[in-house]
Amino acid sequence: MKEWNRREGEPPPAHLARLQGRVSQIKSRASGTIDFGRGIQAFTVPSRAGLVRGVHENWPVTALIAFRYDGPEAWAVELGQP
Repeated sequence: MKEWNRREGEPPPAHLARLQGRVSQIKSRASGTIDFGRGIQAFTVPSRAGLVRGVHENWPVTALIAFRYDGPEAWAVELGQP
């Protein structure tokens, strides 16, 4: 994992699985939430995925999940079709 430079836009390693979810809330360009079901909600930075408040709420997405000290975080979010 240390070879993956996600900040430079490199694709994630093939051994990581993408999870399906829905954009549940976009508070600002820097703060949003994705609902992955079964009570799992993950923080995300909407602007990194091109998510826009008032447009992309409830849209399907896929993402990688990371676990931070304050809860799950969605990385490498990709927008699906509405």
